[in-house]
Amino acid sequence: MDRSNRKTVLIIDNDSIVRHALVEMVAAMGHQTLALDRASGAASILLGRSVNAMLLDLHMPGPHGQDLLRFLKKKGISIPPTIVVSGYLQQEAIDDLIKLGVAGIIAKPFDPKRLQDELGRVLEGREGQAHFCPQCGAPTRQADRFCRQCGTTLEARTCPRCQTPHNPGDRFCGECGEQLAK
Repeated sequence: MDRSNRKTVLIIDNDSIVRHALVEMVAAMGHQTLALDRASGAASILLGRSVNAMLLDLHMPGPHGQDLLRFLKKKGISIPPTIVVSGYLQQEAIDDLIKLGVAGIIAKPFDPKRLQDELGRVLEGREGQAHFCPQCGAPTRQADRFCRQCGTTLEARTCPRCQTPHNPGDRFCGECGEQLAK
């Protein structure tokens, strides 16, 4: 990767082994990393530097990941596209994270390829439309074949008019408004 395409990724995780692994993976993708073991130092970094994405753990000593996101919003500090990487994901936490605007959620232990794909998507600005499981409502990604929350098989469907992917339960296309077949 040439230096002009190099992005900066802020990694916040209190587990030194996980933090080191994330740093190594992001660096192997050709990006610069900033790493913290607590959420409390993130605001000063985000105010002082350009950060293109953030990998954020939820449960840490001191402020948790959700606390950091709420604080940044309250103070009007620009939040980079954020991917939560956590071993403590419950439905109410997922709902809260969606409301806080996270760009992705990955459960620990994570597949390095999935992390690479998610981070690549976020860094390239391919945020895309949010998708949700028709069974349990958990967030899913376009490429997911099964819901990570309940295991429901997810069917890949596209709008007949504009070919935009949509969820099986969608009644209208989120891109062009076309009514979708059931």
